[in-house]
Amino acid sequence: MVSKDQITVVITSYNCESTIGAAIASTLSQTQRPSRIIVVDDGSTDGTVSEILRFNNDITLLQQPNGGPSAARNRGVSESQTEWIALLDGDDLWHKDKLERQLQTINSYPQLDLLATSWSRSDPAPGAFSMKLSRISYVSLLVMNRFQTSTVLVKKTELQRCGGFNSALDSVEDWGAWLNLSRESQLGILEEPLVLYRDTATGVSKDLSKFFDKMLILLEQERNAGLVNDNLFKTIAAWHYLRLSTAMALEHHYQDALKVVFKLLNSPYKRATPSALRQYLFPFLIDRVERRRQLFTK
Repeated sequence: MVSKDQITVVITSYNCESTIGAAIASTLSQTQRPSRIIVVDDGSTDGTVSEILRFNNDITLLQQPNGGPSAARNRGVSESQTEWIALLDGDDLWHKDKLERQLQTINSYPQLDLLATSWSRSDPAPGAFSMKLSRISYVSLLVMNRFQTSTVLVKKTELQRCGGFNSALDSVEDWGAWLNLSRESQLGILEEPLVLYRDTATGVSKDLSKFFDKMLILLEQERNAGLVNDNLFKTIAAWHYLRLSTAMALEHHYQDALKVVFKLLNSPYKRATPSALRQYLFPFLIDRVERRRQLFTK
């Protein structure tokens, strides 16, 4: 049976003075409080470290020059001495029942190597515990990164076996790690919103051009791995070009959006564009419109 004493929380922080205190507090208020909480500050230049030091008796603070999210997470993971690692970004926070519900699920499904949860952009308010579990395959992850990093509880040995987080992929480093894991490990999502995700304006994911460039590197790696048939891979790759160009257009970055479209039309995935539109982009957009409609009619 996995217990709270087998869990280390690794929190990464960079210039998150206004949110890091709440993030740390959310780990300390867990109904199943973890064995250890490591905070890795990645060279913050604001008051983040001062905020962290308010919790000095409850956490271990590691400081390093700015090296990006991969380097910070890898440092925290390497310093941990437990079987399981729970990840948290310094601008997110957990519901108090997060670890307890993940522990219950892992003990019911001991074959899992990684268990994430759902998340929300407002204070998480899960209902009665239902243990609704979705298994996530390699292909599912290739289509879309299903795991928000702050929701993830993962076996340390499995994460390190697949190489941890790759600094060369910062912006998509988490997606790359989950893809590597999914080749040999068992991954799942507990379908309960147990994490508040703050989509900050300065977050790495907001730099869509950088995200696109790093995504191309990741897609090339996965293409070379050859784990799905060529036609399916080309359709999935074309979908990623289309979704990034759409995201850029929605942010009013029209020139960047056009550049991505032109790159698609000059890529090996050009002929897969109609199937990518039909199978992925149109259903994705319809789903987003329906979600917005439901939100505004509540």
